[in-house]
Parts: sequence; structure tokens; C-alpha cells
Amino acid sequence: LEIVQNWYGKDNVITAADLTILARTLVYENRYDDASALLQQSLAIKEATYGKVHPSIASTLNELGNVATKTQNYDAAIAYFTRMADICRTVYGEHHYWYATALSNIGSVYAAEKDWPRAEKQYRMVIPIYTEAQSATSTNTGIARVKLGRALLRQRRFAEAETETRAGYEILVTQMDPKVTFLVNARNDLVEEYRALKKPAEVAEFQALIAANAPEAKPTASR
Repeated sequence: LEIVQNWYGKDNVITAADLTILARTLVYENRYDDASALLQQSLAIKEATYGKVHPSIASTLNELGNVATKTQNYDAAIAYFTRMADICRTVYGEHHYWYATALSNIGSVYAAEKDWPRAEKQYRMVIPIYTEAQSATSTNTGIARVKLGRALLRQRRFAEAETETRAGYEILVTQMDPKVTFLVNARNDLVEEYRALKKPAEVAEFQALIAANAPEAKPTASR
């Protein structure tokens, strides 16, 4: 970032891109205030260069929304993701996967707030878009179906939940590492769903998968 700023200047979009990359690193370190400050700088540079509507601005809004969600600033997260969705709809149209991603992000905020009916509504909107724009077996489609399954599970609509969770799981299990969070969540949800549906064989199947993919315990240092 220092090299780029010295070469291109502090108000260049290349500088803005590196501000965003550094902010992502800070997010991994849980330094959310520092990350948000850099993202706001990046946003200001991009708006001054591109105006208010541009794909690059949507990308920064996505990062700001994620930070706001992690810090439980849900109103701000909804505002960022809604603006992101408006830009993506204007630039790409309503059948593009980036528009679906913005809508899905809004659903994730509702899920974080435990507003499961509104989360369900968002995920039902995005699944057809991902299916059309990418495919019925894309990872984005699979993730959205797992998320929809959880929204239904939390409303105790177990049969509907199992249909979505299992479908999403089957899409993702061949494309992701088995310890990826989406698959971990899906296995746990399926155990809960099958237990509610009184299907002990399926409960045992997914309990075994959970055990097989549990994190390995760190060895204890010898004295």
C-alpha cells in the first residue's frame, strides 16, 4: 500500500484497491474498526473517480457490509448491502449472480438477527437467480439452499428444511473440503432435522460424518 500510494497518489483507484486488500487482512485479525476506516477511504476514492454507481463500489460496499455484520451493526449492514444490490441491479440486471449475492447478504443479516422469515424470503429470491446465472449445482446455489434450510429449520418446518439442507449439502460435498463451514453447518442441521423427523438411520449417518470430520485435537506438550 505504501509503495502504491507513493507512486500513484492517495486518491488513485489502484490505491483504493490496495486499501481494500489490507482491510480484508485486518478483518481476519478481528480489527474491525481499522478495517472499516480503510474501507471508507477506499469507498471515497472510488466514488470520487467513478461516481455513485460502479461495480468496484459495489465490491467495497460488500466488504463494509460484512464488517458491519460481524460487529452486529445490522442496520448499517442492511444499508450497505441494499446499496450494493441497487448498483448490481443497475449495472448487471436482476439475473446476475452479483445481484443475487447482494440479496443473499441481506438474508445473512436477517439470519444474524434471527429474523428467520425474512431470511427465508431472501434466500428464496436468490436460488433461482444463481440457478439461472450459474447452474443448479453451482457452489453459490448449494450455499443458498443450505442457508434456506437453516431458516426453515429455525421455524421448525422440519420436512421443508431437510429438503433444502440435503439438496445444498449434496451440491457442496463434491466441491468443497469436508471441513468447510457450510458443510459443517449442513451436517449439524441435518442431524437436527432427521431427529425431528424421527429418522434414526439418517441421524446416525450424519453423526458419523460429523465425528469423522471433527477438528483434530492439538497434542499436549510433554513436561
